[in-house]
Amino acid sequence: MFALSPVLILFKLGFIPNDKAKERLFSYFFKGKTLSEFNAICEKYKNRINQTLRSQAIDKIRFHQQDGHIVLINSASIYNWILPWAQSIGIENVISTEIEVKEGVITGKLKGENCYGVEKVKRFLELYPYRDTYQLYVYGDSRGDKPLLDIADFPFYKEF
Repeated sequence: MFALSPVLILFKLGFIPNDKAKERLFSYFFKGKTLSEFNAICEKYKNRINQTLRSQAIDKIRFHQQDGHIVLINSASIYNWILPWAQSIGIENVISTEIEVKEGVITGKLKGENCYGVEKVKRFLELYPYRDTYQLYVYGDSRGDKPLLDIADFPFYKEF
């Protein structure tokens, strides 16, 4: 972990963009693992997500589900980390950062762009392009959520 200290420091100082820092951290821990090994780790990780989420966030998800709204997670986190947890609470739609896999082995690189900032909006609008035909609720807690919050009918920043 000490080897990653320069990456973290340079990222915090603004000299390394978040996608490059994320890729280096991810590569350090997971490059060379098989996708099935990684997915097994992600499956176990879903329980930790439940422990860190505030109950108000889960209540809000349940509210939207009970109202018949399409609920999706749009996150800069790795897709494989988020999907098992999302499915465990009845969410099938996940937009997030994807990883590169070749011949069943993780390369340590991101596949495409990091799902952060304007990339969140781009991916969302690819799935739901007709913005004037629905109302959009967005809950965000970081500056990477700002562009998505900006297009929402009902933006909630650090609601929980």
